[in-house]
Amino acid sequence: MEPATDLSYVAEHYGKTHVMVGNADTRILLNGNREQIYGEVKRCMDIGKRCPGFFMAVGNHIPANTPVENAEIYFDAWQKLGVR
Repeated sequence: MEPATDLSYVAEHYGKTHVMVGNADTRILLNGNREQIYGEVKRCMDIGKRCPGFFMAVGNHIPANTPVENAEIYFDAWQKLGVR
């Protein structure tokens, strides 16, 4: 799902019966600081992890020009927050 999609709405209406992939904002991953990246992963995980078919992902995938440090922050946050 693109970041403009309302993940809360989709989770509420379809989260128990459909697969949901994505919703993290690429712009935050590219330009955000540690707190902003962690916050974006937390926003998605707080909504999605209660849905059995949710896959955490960045909308439009992780761009090649993403700073490695930012990608590491993203993956660390996902590992910490992804526990069901």
